[in-house]
This record gives sequence, C-alpha cells and structure tokens, in this order.
Amino acid sequence: MSKLIFPKHGGVLVDDDAKVVKTVDVEVKGRSYTVKIVRYHPEQSAMHVNAGRPYGYHYLDQDGGVTGSNSGNSHTVEQCLQKAIKSIKENEVAKRRSNRTPSQKERARYKENVAFFKKNMGNGMEEDLARAEQLADEQGWKVEWKYDQDPYELGDAEEAPPSEVLVAVLKDNQGNVLGSLGGIGDPTRAYQRVVEAELALEALK
Repeated sequence: MSKLIFPKHGGVLVDDDAKVVKTVDVEVKGRSYTVKIVRYHPEQSAMHVNAGRPYGYHYLDQDGGVTGSNSGNSHTVEQCLQKAIKSIKENEVAKRRSNRTPSQKERARYKENVAFFKKNMGNGMEEDLARAEQLADEQGWKVEWKYDQDPYELGDAEEAPPSEVLVAVLKDNQGNVLGSLGGIGDPTRAYQRVVEAELALEALK
C-alpha cells in the first residue's frame, strides 16, 4: 500500500506505513516552502537499505511544486530538516542563475574577470584586460603556448633557471600571428591568463 505527501499538489508517493513526524514552514530568498519530515519503516527498508537513516524530507514551494528526497537520508529529524533547507537554498541559487538574461550573465562574467585581473595584476588595467580578453574570445583568437628555444637569462631575484621556459603566441581565427611574448619561466595558469589578455590588448590597439 502507498499514500501521497502533499496530495493536493500531485504529491510524492511513499509507503503507507511512512509517517510525517514534523512539518515546518521556511522562507528562503523571499520564497515560502513547507517542509515535511517523514519517518520510513526502520524495521524494514530504512534500517537495512539506508544504513539506519529512517528520515527523509519532502517540500512544497509557494508555486505548488513538490520535491521529494530519497526515502531515508538522515539519522535524526533535525539533520533531515537541515538537509532539506540546504537543498532548497541550492535550488534557489541554480534557479536564479538559469533565469539570468544574456546581458545579466555577460555583466556578471565581466565583473568576475575584472576581479581576477585586479587580484593577479593590480596595476589599474584590470578593466582593459577583462575587456580585451572578452573581445579576443568573441573573435575566436587563441594563444598557443610552446617551449621557447631562445636562451633564458636569469632575473635578479632568480637563483636557478626555471624547469620550463615558454613562449605565448596569439593567433586570430585564421591562424595569423597577432603578437607573442617569450622567456616566460614556469608560469602558473593565472599568469598565463594575464599574458594572454595583455597580448590581446596590445593586438587590439
């Protein structure tokens, strides 16, 4: 036998001997949810199949949508409630991201890129570099990294030569070389990205 949790809204099907032990109304990001904590029959499936986790959650949002967890995911009612709230918050974040318009996504991406260059460059050119990176990407420009065959000169602060020395070559979508920079020793991926943006900015000028 089986029954429905939230039957007026299509519900979630559970075994007939499952019991709602707690109902809580919560609000996340201005939206209301009703959470029901269900205890499944521990003597049978929950204790054996779910390692003694007899409690599961199901929740209803203000639009009438019902979400259900797998039967038996928590050892206690409170643990189960916290998992439900965490799930609601994660779904809200995912929903807000998916609802962004293209322009909103583009602005958000641009802000993230500016923050990256500010952190890794910090010379007041972060907005120019972020814009150059974006334009290069839109035009299909690529940077090819390869080993630099020219002799490497140690800098004043260097005690030993790097393990690898690279040259970065910026090419357009037809393979034409737009600029290059060599003598780059053991670059991190963050530094490589800075170099790529600098080459793009120089080419755009």
